[in-house]
Amino acid sequence: MRVEAIAYPEKEGGYSVSIPALDIWTQGETLEECRFMAADAVTAIFETEFEDKNFEGKIFAHSEQGNSFTLSVPPEETLQLMLKLLRSKQGLSLSETTKILGYSSKNSFAQYEQGTREPGVAKFAQMLEGLQCDLVLSVRSK
Repeated sequence: MRVEAIAYPEKEGGYSVSIPALDIWTQGETLEECRFMAADAVTAIFETEFEDKNFEGKIFAHSEQGNSFTLSVPPEETLQLMLKLLRSKQGLSLSETTKILGYSSKNSFAQYEQGTREPGVAKFAQMLEGLQCDLVLSVRSK
């Protein structure tokens, strides 16, 4: 699984880098440094969120044309992290999220965030819609 990163040139030189799917920003002087810094920032977020797992060498950047590139990320943990970040960004508790999604128990959503259950694509899209987000898929040949 990959997430997109976009490098924006800064007036004073260098770049600001956005990784929208994970709500992460970083920076670098060159596009090569941006790729390194983006992979490092994503690794740090994953290692902070999932303390018991080692992500070293599992998250890396893929060169693309222009100022955008992609980062390889572990799929299961990425979905967990995205749900947690989106809920948190909107200031919603588990109980509030449960009501919005029409679940009978807050444990239902918590299990997806904790990784004890994995949503299929349709369920994940439903959750994102309830959290006021769209699921935009991009499939490319390797």
